[in-house]
Amino acid sequence: MLTLIYGADAAARRRYLKESLPAASSRYSAVYLLVPEQAVLESETFVSELSCPFGVEVTSFRRLANSIFRRFGGL
Repeated sequence: MLTLIYGADAAARRRYLKESLPAASSRYSAVYLLVPEQAVLESETFVSELSCPFGVEVTSFRRLANSIFRRFGGL
């Protein structure tokens, strides 16, 4: 399932992620937080502070494409 989170208020986006990421990580086997390349480090720090029962992978567009290409071919 794909959920897009966007809006002008960064604090509201963070509150939503604090509530939804732990629930999603317990419900689904793989959870990816897709962020721009410049925000990966900040987002990894944010996710590491959450108490998620299972791992949440923070990835950028380029990293996600590379992992897909490595798994299914195409590089």
